Amino acid sequence: MGDQLAHAEQYAAQTGQDLGGVLARFGLEEPEVPEGFEPVWEWFWEMASGRGHTGFAWLPLSWADMDAWARMSGIDLQPWLAGIFRAMDQAWLAEAANQQKKGK
Repeated sequence: MGDQLAHAEQYAAQTGQDLGGVLARFGLEEPEVPEGFEPVWEWFWEMASGRGHTGFAWLPLSWADMDAWARMSGIDLQPWLAGIFRAMDQAWLAEAANQQKKGK
């Protein structure tokens, strides 16, 4: 499911669609999100939808990206939340790089 999820995540981010809807459309199940962290999951994908690309690889979300998203969304970006976003972003970038290496 990892490959399919990564593709669905990229598709959702690029098209601005809800990940849950994209997964349902392709007959995939959404990964289990720990209870209470659903908003964090949604916020991450909202932020990631504006992610840049160099033509060779996806760019990490910058501190400025997170700050701008938080200001525009009215979210109080606490340090713990920014840390979670950074960890999620690192995991996403690692998976995207793996997919690129596989030629997918």
